[in-house]
Amino acid sequence: MISFLQILQVIPNFYLLFLWLIALLLIGNYFFTWHKIAQHNSEIFKPYETHLSTKENPNISVIIPFRNEAHRIIPLLNSIQKIDFEGQIEFLFINDHSSDNSAEIIKNHDTFLSNDCKIIHLENDKHGKKDALEIGISAAYNEIIITTDADCVLMNSTFKTLIQAFTEKNANMGIGPVIFDSNRFSIHQIYQKIENTALIALGFYQFHIGKPTMANGANLIFKKSIFLTLNPFENNRKIAGGDDIFNLEAFYKFNPNKVIFISDPNAAISTNVLKSLSELWKQRIRWVKKTAFQTTSNTEKSQKYLALFFMLFWGLTFMALYYSCYEIMLFLWFGKIVSDTIILKKIFHSFKQPISVIEIIVSSIFQNFFIPILGIAHPFSKTDWKQRIYS
Repeated sequence: MISFLQILQVIPNFYLLFLWLIALLLIGNYFFTWHKIAQHNSEIFKPYETHLSTKENPNISVIIPFRNEAHRIIPLLNSIQKIDFEGQIEFLFINDHSSDNSAEIIKNHDTFLSNDCKIIHLENDKHGKKDALEIGISAAYNEIIITTDADCVLMNSTFKTLIQAFTEKNANMGIGPVIFDSNRFSIHQIYQKIENTALIALGFYQFHIGKPTMANGANLIFKKSIFLTLNPFENNRKIAGGDDIFNLEAFYKFNPNKVIFISDPNAAISTNVLKSLSELWKQRIRWVKKTAFQTTSNTEKSQKYLALFFMLFWGLTFMALYYSCYEIMLFLWFGKIVSDTIILKKIFHSFKQPISVIEIIVSSIFQNFFIPILGIAHPFSKTDWKQRIYS
């Protein structure tokens, strides 16, 4: 008969075998899922083959909400001067109660003086980006609207490429790419650049499979008349942010075949990542909280998959430590880092953006701690955005 001591010896071995199996499945699924996303991104992120047309470019209205952006709006204004576009462009800067001299900087810049530009100041009963967008879009002269942010930089080809794709596909809405820059080597800035770029690739893929989860209001193009008909901010006005995803959901629900992802690198805009860890934390809290108010469950499912991954990741890590099976812990952490390196190298190569292995390693380790802490803390946190507190 098998003695009780022999049974006790078998049980830990069974647990370790089980832990190895779960660890292999976890890292394997992580790698192959993200590799599929990276592969899809590398196939679609390329210049479009546009057809020559004798039609003139349509006139467009560009809506730029701003609030206290005096310290970072100059690069945007400078980039507007270099835009290559044959149609007429109307620029509407919407001032969301700035307390600095943002409006004066805009008004005195050469861009404002040499282009069709206007500053609209929100009334006292209007606040936030959604109100700013609605006021700007309503005031726009043209049917085709492009939105961007005050901290972005436009490529000289951005508008021309957006319009080519938008008109050739007779779209109602187009979602353009965003490139993220970090101007110094700090862990949280490197993490933002890498994660935000990976999210752009994820957005391309999820849109491709008919489950759109994200857009970026820094680079959207859509029809004014449809926006005003849909009124996408009607039921979420008091929610911090989310204007881009609420807008996308409304247009996609209206006619999914008329919403396109414009994956041409020449349609991109660039923006700097947030400077401080505090700003990053507030942004991510805002992102998580707005999910509850979306009309589809696509984003919520993605967040649940991410939460499940890190629950298993840390659960296996602690169990490996408990059983002194450091090989499992090493496999988990090293396997994720290697997976991230292969995947992110492929994604950044598609975007024609440089990335180093050191940056990926630092970002991968940072994510292992940041995401679980964020997940635990967000139910107890309030959203602080643009010096305004939201519940």
